[in-house]
Amino acid sequence: MQDARPVVWNIVAHSPVTGLGPLTFSLPKPLYGTTFGLISANWILFSSIPHNGYLQMLVLMGQFRFVPFIMLLRKLFALTAVSAAAFVGAGAD
Repeated sequence: MQDARPVVWNIVAHSPVTGLGPLTFSLPKPLYGTTFGLISANWILFSSIPHNGYLQMLVLMGQFRFVPFIMLLRKLFALTAVSAAAFVGAGAD
C-alpha cells in the first residue's frame, strides 16, 4: 500500500487556508504526486481518497474549516462520553 501522506502534505502546503473543495482530492493529485514523495503512478491516477479521514478533511476543507470541524468532533465525543457514563451509572441500580 502506498503512503499518501507526502502527497497530502504537499497539497496542504499549496492550499493551506481554503483547501481544495469538496470531492476534489483526485483531480489535482497528479500534479502534487509527481513532485513530492515516492508514490507509484497507479496510486496517483486511480486512488480517490488519502485513506485517512482527518487528512482528507484537511485537504478538502483547509485549515479555515478543519479547526471548527475538529472542535465539533471533540464536543460530540465529550457529549457521547457523558451520555454513556450516565447510561452505565443508571444501569447499576
